[in-house]
Amino acid sequence: MATSSALRRISPQPAWRPNLPTQCPMLCSKPWIRFKSTVPSISSPATDIATSGTFVPSSLEAATELPNIPVHIGYLKELGLDFGWGPTACIEWLVEHIHIWCGTPWWASIAIAAVAVRIVLLKPYMGAADTSARLASIKHLAAPITEKMTASSRAGDRSGAMMARAELKELYSKTGIKAYKAFVPLVQVFLGYGSFRLMRAMANLPVPGLEDGGVAWFPDLTVTDPFYIMPLTTGAMFWLVMKKGGELGTSNLNPTIQKFLVYGFPTMTFLFMTGWPATLQLSFFVSSILSFLQASAFRSPAFRRWAGIAPLPPKPASGAVTPTVSSRLNISPSYQPPSVRSTPISAASTPTPTVKPQGVIGGAVAEIKGMVTEAKKSIDQFAGTTGRKPGLNSPVDLKQAKISEEKRRKTLLAQRYTKEEERKEMRRAKLEALQGRKKQ
Repeated sequence: MATSSALRRISPQPAWRPNLPTQCPMLCSKPWIRFKSTVPSISSPATDIATSGTFVPSSLEAATELPNIPVHIGYLKELGLDFGWGPTACIEWLVEHIHIWCGTPWWASIAIAAVAVRIVLLKPYMGAADTSARLASIKHLAAPITEKMTASSRAGDRSGAMMARAELKELYSKTGIKAYKAFVPLVQVFLGYGSFRLMRAMANLPVPGLEDGGVAWFPDLTVTDPFYIMPLTTGAMFWLVMKKGGELGTSNLNPTIQKFLVYGFPTMTFLFMTGWPATLQLSFFVSSILSFLQASAFRSPAFRRWAGIAPLPPKPASGAVTPTVSSRLNISPSYQPPSVRSTPISAASTPTPTVKPQGVIGGAVAEIKGMVTEAKKSIDQFAGTTGRKPGLNSPVDLKQAKISEEKRRKTLLAQRYTKEEERKEMRRAKLEALQGRKKQ
């Protein structure tokens, strides 16, 4: 016992061991019973919620109410508009920062974002306009080389196609053309798609503030333009832009495709925009006006000189008249007596053909037929089937083509064998000459 008491005096009580009687008296007291509450019950009269005049929202309704969320950076993502890291996310970041940092209403934020995108893409558009003008100026030189390259590729002549491609590349380098610049403005397509997705999602949610975030005749940005002013103006702007040759000022497209873009694209734009919400209509409305201003500037020789863009190629003289026609038109209306020589029978018997005027529908049908015919001709020319008669791919024709192909291959092999033999003979002659010199 003495030893145990001595050891207790030497080793003090550990500091981590709690003193239960002093710290938790409830656990050590005798009246404690398991699961018995120690908090005294407070009796309060129950209030009848049904008879009260005020409505108290639940915690779930207060948490999910959109107007109560504070506006800050990342506000749209918290509302569920999270599009990852693509072009839609870029437009969302731009619109949100403009709306919060500048304190502008939603309509102004959308318009400023469209202007900012156009300003950023102005320099690439200038490079593309310069490249397009240079390509149009050397079109008469590049077209034969391109046709030669296409024909060689179709015939399976790789060496000829490579030579034509090298020739075209040399022509581009001499004229200062960088072909990749013509495709840089395609970034606008992806950004336009991003704007389409974002504005439609904002109106479908809708984002708080869009119902009264409009201006003038469209106060509500979640519904369509009630007077169709923005769709009509957008279609008209696109029509003017296409009439001017596109946003670059020049167009190297097929005339048939150009006609479709001039009349078909603005019409389709108007029809599609009539069902869009005002957020989306406003974005395309501002972009179309800026596109028209850009096309007008690129058509100005003064602006092209100031910006260092190549001048526009001169238009071909469309009013040139052949000498035969001009001589007929310059005949003076003097009276001539009838005679056998001056009045041929063929001229009197054949009536002059009259062209019937076509209406709007007839003209549209004629344009569509012409477009289909031109498209077929282009496809046949590209595929190398121009002038072929139907039924050319019969078994007899295929057999003859196979025989001719085998003959061509045999001829090529014979030529290669002859060249190899000539090279071997030349090498032997050189070796014999060297050996003769060494012996001397």
